[in-house]
Amino acid sequence: MKGYSYKFVDVGATTFKDVDGALKKSRGLLTISVKHDGAQYTQTHLIPSFLVVCISCGIFYFPFVAPFITPRVALSILALLAFTNLTIQSNKALPDSAPFNWNDLLNQTLLTLMFSNVFLNILSEVCFHQLKLDDLGRSINHENKVVAPFVFILSVGILLTAAGPGGFMSLGHAAIVVKLIIFVIVGGFIAFNTRRIRTSLARKDAEDKAKVAEALKPMPMGTNPNLKASA
Repeated sequence: MKGYSYKFVDVGATTFKDVDGALKKSRGLLTISVKHDGAQYTQTHLIPSFLVVCISCGIFYFPFVAPFITPRVALSILALLAFTNLTIQSNKALPDSAPFNWNDLLNQTLLTLMFSNVFLNILSEVCFHQLKLDDLGRSINHENKVVAPFVFILSVGILLTAAGPGGFMSLGHAAIVVKLIIFVIVGGFIAFNTRRIRTSLARKDAEDKAKVAEALKPMPMGTNPNLKASA
């Protein structure tokens, strides 16, 4: 087993009778017991995947100015593409007909988190550069520095503690819980900021109208500088 991701446990040989109508045979059975070694999976998939997700979360620490719009978006997309390659490599260890497993759930969760980072980054950029809500855009970007790593640590922590025969949760229950966590936290954060954007836009529109009304307001005759100059 050297060079493979399995450890040898035991080997044994038994015999049994195989009866098929008039055909009677004594057959031998060789049983080899092995145990999967998680070190190779950790080094080739878990650690690179976590590093890619950290890079995806790092886009919110870029300077929040116009020249860094493209680097922020490009880095988030490149991280997503890099993790897609890691997902393909990890799936090659299993046959095509393999059922839904912990590796699939982990990859699905990390892909969802990185897609959420892309969406949250676009939300803050649109708020700052397109809607011209500078203070709110900066606030959303600073909040993303906390929300994105928090959801990542919470989701992955649940998966790592629940996976395996000694875990406290089954695969189906873990899939539901992790999806609910991402949906509630990220979805609630997006809904909350959507309401803040609408409120800020309404306030900004009211302030602009007040400024226009103030500019168009007629001045009293005694305060007209042109009349004073002619007098």
